[in-house]
Amino acid sequence: MTDETQTKTDLPRGGTVLSRDERPIQAIFYNGSEEGWTADQSGGTEIVAYDENGQSAAVPWIAILKNGRIQNRIPAHCVEVFYGPTPGDGQ
Repeated sequence: MTDETQTKTDLPRGGTVLSRDERPIQAIFYNGSEEGWTADQSGGTEIVAYDENGQSAAVPWIAILKNGRIQNRIPAHCVEVFYGPTPGDGQ
C-alpha cells in the first residue's frame, strides 16, 4: 500500500504512549523551527500519531492526512506536538 492509498484506519496505533494519547493533535513543528503543520478540519487536514516497527519496539511517528489520505510521515522525535482541546471537555 502506498501513502496515497493509505488512510487513518490503516495506521497501527497503541504501541507507544504518543499513539495511545486520545487528545487531538492541533499542530506539529520541527524542533527549534517555525516550520510545520496545523490541523484544519474545515480544510481536511488532520494530524495523527501512529507507530512504525522499530528494531526492538514500536517507534512513534506522525502522519499528516489531507481529506483522509496520508500526505506526509514524520518521525515524532523530529517535531514538537501541540494538542487541541479534547472533544467534550467543555472548552
